Amino acid sequence: MPAPDTYAPPYSSYLEGCAEQRLVMARCDDCASWQLPAFFTCRACGGRNLSPAIASGRGTVASFTEVHRGSNAFFAARTPYVICLVDLDEGPRLMMQGRGRVAIGAAVKVGFAADTPDGQPAPFAAVETPDAV
Repeated sequence: MPAPDTYAPPYSSYLEGCAEQRLVMARCDDCASWQLPAFFTCRACGGRNLSPAIASGRGTVASFTEVHRGSNAFFAARTPYVICLVDLDEGPRLMMQGRGRVAIGAAVKVGFAADTPDGQPAPFAAVETPDAV
């Protein structure tokens, strides 16, 4: 059994990417589908030829909610905060914290922050403003 602070190999590339401020996903070498690298098989075709690939980090807000009650002391101290579903340009839908004026259909760029219980950097969706470069 792995140690409690280790992750399966497919997921480790994602965490390493987060630590380096990069959104690392899995891309199927057989059908070119993208997915979160937490699986050993492609969710689209069932293929087993997955490779780590850096996603653009751009997407669109599909849905969101504002959280006013944290599930534990760590999250309660950070309320209110926004959680959103982001449709990445590459296809996958990810859930992450939203920052800025979050709205359905808003364009976002993924950023990274170590504001997590274990200090591991995690992605957040920053709403892109019209004057953003």
